[in-house]
Amino acid sequence: MCIRDRDEHAVSIQMQDTATSTLFTPLFLRQFSSQTNLVAYFNDSSELFTTRDLQRGDRYTVFAPILEGGNTQLGALIAAAPKGDDPYYEDICNSCLQLPEHLSGTSDAERMLADVNNITASSATPYEKACAIMRHLQRYYRYTLTPDVPPDSQDFVTYFLYVGKEGYCTYFASAMTVLCRMAGLPARYVEGFVAQPGADGFAYVTGKDAHAWTEVYFEGFGWVPFDATPQQQEMGGDNQQDQQQPEPSPS
Repeated sequence: MCIRDRDEHAVSIQMQDTATSTLFTPLFLRQFSSQTNLVAYFNDSSELFTTRDLQRGDRYTVFAPILEGGNTQLGALIAAAPKGDDPYYEDICNSCLQLPEHLSGTSDAERMLADVNNITASSATPYEKACAIMRHLQRYYRYTLTPDVPPDSQDFVTYFLYVGKEGYCTYFASAMTVLCRMAGLPARYVEGFVAQPGADGFAYVTGKDAHAWTEVYFEGFGWVPFDATPQQQEMGGDNQQDQQQPEPSPS
């Protein structure tokens, strides 16, 4: 991966409460350093865990570049990445291009495929396709914490795209994941937290900062996060759990 060393950032995390064994990190983790007795390991999904549950006072530092889809310079780096010798690409395509079974061969799927082809018609590269899908969702769909509840008989993403046309991060991330897969882009739905540092450089992250986004895999480069949710008027996260809305089953 051709990201310059000066793009690497150090992010320190200190737990203020007990938690699960999940270690919170950005993508492209290059180095992990623990200030307490934490032993870290990866699972098959590239998630980082420790051998015990996190406790108040646990502190660790990670070093990684901070990337986000939509940046033109990032597109140039992805375009320059070597193709053809990525050992993970085939397996990722096999698992992250699949669509929900209930959509296969339906008129809804045909409609979405036609729309995504129109959205990406002028895109010359896979990265430009992902950016076009993200910007389409940001432009034509409205952010709200109180969307209408899709009926049980209606596909979640289809309802969002063609009926409700509004929602919070779960809606936007689910839609972008499905549309990217229809465009031939390996994509996955991801949940985590938004960390927005204040003037003092510290970000205080709670359950209210919960968020969801999409990650798209580019051959020879790796996963890149894309946040299709429109700007939320200085809201840290979506806090969708507090709204008692039904959680979908994302792809």
